Amino acid sequence: MATTPSFVGTPKFANIILNNTNGGDTAYQNPTTVATVFTIGSTGGRVDTGYLRPTGTNASCVVRFWVDTVGTGGALNRLIQEVPLAATASTGVAALAGNTWSARLILPASAVLRATVANTAVTNGVAISVEYGEF
Repeated sequence: MATTPSFVGTPKFANIILNNTNGGDTAYQNPTTVATVFTIGSTGGRVDTGYLRPTGTNASCVVRFWVDTVGTGGALNRLIQEVPLAATASTGVAALAGNTWSARLILPASAVLRATVANTAVTNGVAISVEYGEF
């Protein structure tokens, strides 16, 4: 057990846009098309919040977040969260509905946060922004 507290020393912000080619995969286990959101540093860290926004007209979908604690992907990805997004129709006068993930997730050293989105539902992409920090 630690005898001294550990605080985030380096706040960070990761951004990625998921689409059919870099993160489209409907698998619940062992996704084959997965996008790396970020890799945490050698001291570990924590994920605070994820913001998900469609980048245009899309059908409804689910964004799945995975953690890989050894950094090699494949069967080592573990599903940790699913965030639904409603169907959107892009117009010049209305904001597109997004969603927020209040993660509060502690990651060990060198862990990788990855994401996938249903490949048949998302034609214009989903922007993901994640607030995180390293210890």
